[in-house]
Amino acid sequence: MNRGVEPGSEEANALAERHRASISQHYDCSASMHVVLGRMYTEDERFTAHYDDREPGLARWLHDAIVALAGQP
Repeated sequence: MNRGVEPGSEEANALAERHRASISQHYDCSASMHVVLGRMYTEDERFTAHYDDREPGLARWLHDAIVALAGQP
């Protein structure tokens, strides 16, 4: 994100897939479930804070990267 990695790029797709794989260590996380989780990162202030406390704007960037990986509008 800070390096200008755009959601939908090869690097962002790899990061989003790595994020999904990390979740899949705890429970099955399909691509569609990953999109729903990504939505939660921007729609639930607790999840937004979790990511944005690490880096402002990270929740939105991660959401956008997840959606782009899944090929959703």
